[in-house]
Amino acid sequence: MSSTFPSVQSFFQPTFASISRSGSSSELGKDLTGDGFSAEDVNSVINPPVNTNWTPTRDYEETDIADLVPGPRCVTFMGRIVNVFDLVTPSKKPKAAKGCLKMVLRDDTGTVTVRLWYAKTVYTLRLGQLVSVWTQHISNGDHASLAPSNAPLFASVFPERERLCHIMVHVRSDDGRLCKIPKGYIEGQHLSKLMTLRSYLDGGHEVEEGRVLVCVESIGAKKTITNKQNTTTTLTPLTIFDTTTSCTLTLFAHAPSSTPLFHPSHTILLLTSPSLHLSPNSTPSLTLSQTSTLDINPAIPATTHLRTYALHRAIQSHINPPFPPQHIFNIHAAASSALRIRYTLADIDAAARANPADTLSGYVSVLISRVCLVRLRRRCMLMCAACPRCGVGVYASAVVAACSRCEEDNDDDDGGQGVALALNPDVLGEVVDETGCLRGGKAVFSEEAWGQLFGRSVGELVGCEVEVLRYLEERMAGVRVTLCFGWVGGGGGGGGGGGYGRGDGYGEGEGVGRLLVWGVRA
Repeated sequence: MSSTFPSVQSFFQPTFASISRSGSSSELGKDLTGDGFSAEDVNSVINPPVNTNWTPTRDYEETDIADLVPGPRCVTFMGRIVNVFDLVTPSKKPKAAKGCLKMVLRDDTGTVTVRLWYAKTVYTLRLGQLVSVWTQHISNGDHASLAPSNAPLFASVFPERERLCHIMVHVRSDDGRLCKIPKGYIEGQHLSKLMTLRSYLDGGHEVEEGRVLVCVESIGAKKTITNKQNTTTTLTPLTIFDTTTSCTLTLFAHAPSSTPLFHPSHTILLLTSPSLHLSPNSTPSLTLSQTSTLDINPAIPATTHLRTYALHRAIQSHINPPFPPQHIFNIHAAASSALRIRYTLADIDAAARANPADTLSGYVSVLISRVCLVRLRRRCMLMCAACPRCGVGVYASAVVAACSRCEEDNDDDDGGQGVALALNPDVLGEVVDETGCLRGGKAVFSEEAWGQLFGRSVGELVGCEVEVLRYLEERMAGVRVTLCFGWVGGGGGGGGGGGYGRGDGYGEGEGVGRLLVWGVRA
């Protein structure tokens, strides 16, 4: 009978659960014993933790981007993202990087490229974000694969693995004033190589580092496409314009994540060296290449001038402009004024043409030719408004409705939220007097004026049955009413205080250019 001697491992407490022993020497060799490492120790090596709380262990010198020089040096700099690309580098090694975000940062002095490597961390970077970078080395890119020609210096950072580098995105501390001056701008002088959009499309794209200043008109729906490498990418088309023409700007990859911050007819974009794509069957399209940059709302006088033009253009073409706030037209002052002047439609037209910048207020007696309530109700167009995010018209027979285009982009911050609607101004047909006529859709009615005209609030009007709406149509056809109106000319010089998508739809000091009806008297 052979004796069984105990092994060394039997004198230690096993880390992992072992198979129950039966005493046989053949089964004893099958025991699963621990090796001294716990599951947490193994996981910490395979998936090392990300260093979220970073404290610098060295002194970093704060410097402008223009003062950066190649070589080993602990520096920190700040800039705004003007271009970003995602370079995927798949690897099976646990500590290897899975990809790189190639960013182009710009401050008021220059431009630099930052290669942000990542393994587990998901960075949500957007165009126009203010970021700070800490690095220990600045390199000089010899060819375009490392850095574009417009930003040859680059810094390579890997915050998940390297302790001497870090990147921070300013979210709450960004007031929108830092790093807003374009490259090469001198105060009081015209920005070099800046041209109109028409000139750029007609041949200006061949100019090296050509620039174009445009405004966002509308934001298209997000699309996901598959390229030849069988990888998916996201694109968002934007309609942009200036004082000469309009075209499409297509944003790819990480760039579409910036569109929730864009406001139609308010956001100004400065494009440098965008790629032009011409198609015989479609409008010209611009895209961002690796050598392109995009500045959002640059701090130059041309931005204010283009925004002023865009606001006037939007008000004139808006499907249902909101009634202006008190700083544009004061209803209380007009109602309590001791001077009560009765105008005709011809008098209003003559006064507005003679002095376009003047403000008028008074009364006009008109005859309502027709009212269209039933037809718009059946077509689900009794209420309408422009979506504050994408600028597309939203129609419904309800007080609040969802934008169909924004519902498709349900991954955005405000995708799918309801849009507050107002009564469609087309419910009122032409109004006439002895000297002229005015289409009701061209006047801006306040909510109180609509309530005085129909004898019920807008919410109650939406909830009425079709028979009640038909009765209102028949009763109000041919009725003479007195409109309490105001006129605010378009001679303001602001343009920086508002904008569709930011609230009231009017800039500080902006005019309206439409007849404002704040009250209706029988």
